[in-house]
Amino acid sequence: IWHGEQTTAYVAVYQKLDGTLGAQPYQTPVKVGETSNHFSFSNLPQYVGGKVATYEVYEVISDGHSGWTKVESGSKIELNGKDYQVSYDGANVVNTELMDIPVTKTWIDGESADRPGSVTIALYQNDQKVGNEVNLTAAANWKYTFQDLPKYDEDGDLYTYKVYEMNGDQKVENNGTIGDYTVTYAGENQRNITHKLTDID
Repeated sequence: IWHGEQTTAYVAVYQKLDGTLGAQPYQTPVKVGETSNHFSFSNLPQYVGGKVATYEVYEVISDGHSGWTKVESGSKIELNGKDYQVSYDGANVVNTELMDIPVTKTWIDGESADRPGSVTIALYQNDQKVGNEVNLTAAANWKYTFQDLPKYDEDGDLYTYKVYEMNGDQKVENNGTIGDYTVTYAGENQRNITHKLTDID
């Protein structure tokens, strides 16, 4: 299942005996995404040496030699130049495309001595605040990047992200004010924030 741009990946079945999962796939991994996203594994024995065998499906990546590494749920992988988070829903493998939002703060205040030492920003996903608030500072060049954000929800719909500066527990809307500064936003996701001193032309 792809939540985002579909590309190609490999899935494999692992055999488990006595609670121990095999180190390598039980059968040759199957390539999906090129022509079909459906896969199946057959001729899997129920018993091995009198012991009950169970099976688990994982997305796998090549180790560059002859082996494969299974991708744990919640892990990030790169496929065709894009990052995805992998999760599992039973035998279904779910790849959710990830994105980053770089934020830049610009000051128009003539290097005022009254400029605050930091400002607080927060990220909103579909109008709901997500994650922790972040302080932008001069030491970090007034920049920050929100990383590894899911681009799509579980229904495959795009999330809407917006960055806001915070004034206490309230977000500052475009052209809102904090003290003697007017705050404006520009760019995708409101990633470019400008603080303009009110009496600066």
